[in-house]
Amino acid sequence: DALTQASLPLRFHRRFSPVMRLQKPAALLYDHYCDSTDSSAYKSSDLYQAAAESFELAKIHAELLVKELTKKVTAEAATPMEELWLDSLKGFFRIAVSNLVQAKGLQISAAKNGKGKLRPRPAGDKTERKKF
Repeated sequence: DALTQASLPLRFHRRFSPVMRLQKPAALLYDHYCDSTDSSAYKSSDLYQAAAESFELAKIHAELLVKELTKKVTAEAATPMEELWLDSLKGFFRIAVSNLVQAKGLQISAAKNGKGKLRPRPAGDKTERKKF
């Protein structure tokens, strides 16, 4: 698809353009994003661990919301919008679980392989990224 072949600044702009329309808080510009997200100082296993912790938290919150909305739907006290939210939240829950498993697996693999710091992708690298 064309977006995966686009430059990183263009992909960033397309992904965050809806947020950039907001006046406050000020949107993060691509250059500032690059300056503030340099992960080369960290071990890859530490970054995967941080990602796993984030997905774990997302899973917990999604699970709580799914349970709450399921009770309302079961009791026929839910609005049509809440029923739609329930379907979306179930999807978010599945994604969080899948990403959590992937992040933990990558963390373990990186720790076993003794991989050190992450290296940035070379400029112009258009290799296919693994899709989870």
